[in-house]
Amino acid sequence: MRRVMPLIMLISVLALLLLAAAGCGEENEGTQITMPTLSTTPASQATTTTSSAGPGISDIIGAVLQFADVASSNPYFKQIADLAAREIISGFADGTFRADSPVTRQQFAKMIVKTMGYPVSEADVCPFVDVPKGDNILEPFYPDNYVAVCAARGITEGKTPTEFAPNDNITRAQLITMVARAANLAEPPGDYSPPFDEFDDIHYPLARKAAHAELLTGLQGMGPGYDFFLPATRGEVAVLLYNLLHS
Repeated sequence: MRRVMPLIMLISVLALLLLAAAGCGEENEGTQITMPTLSTTPASQATTTTSSAGPGISDIIGAVLQFADVASSNPYFKQIADLAAREIISGFADGTFRADSPVTRQQFAKMIVKTMGYPVSEADVCPFVDVPKGDNILEPFYPDNYVAVCAARGITEGKTPTEFAPNDNITRAQLITMVARAANLAEPPGDYSPPFDEFDDIHYPLARKAAHAELLTGLQGMGPGYDFFLPATRGEVAVLLYNLLHS
């Protein structure tokens, strides 16, 4: 019985992925199983350092199974699995993903740079004095060099010309704004009305662009009552980055 249950779980996950792939019509190399298109080319068509081949079915299944708290019923299941398979996002040491937890500004800087496939090195000097220099031998460019790349490419701005507030939680409005900047979105038609009301002068125009480009598709609660100034969750970040990759 102990051997049967993991097998049942694996089959269930595989079935869910196959259902999600229905109608996509793109086959992964080396398998006869039809899966969604998993292009690594970002919306901006920027030159990347990642492989042109997306993750295979075994990568996606492995990514799903590594998180003890991401069930198939999670509304962001597909997006989390896809990004985890690409190693854009990861979980915690206890085996959880914590989809409802907030994301800091410096954490998101790393996520968006990895999504876009931008090269990062010590030559990328951070202009913000409050962003610490990386001291982890496994990730020497985090957080300062990742933040530097974001700033240099106009994706992110500081709270002041010299301060970034790296440990502040990123808000939904800031998340959408940064993704919209990375995507270099065109202006929507003048008569286009997004599914939410105008909420401020800075973020609303970019959120309107993002909505028109369908980068907000899949966000739970999106509509007139959506609170753009709540902290963005890890699950919501996964949705925006997934949509950016697949747009």
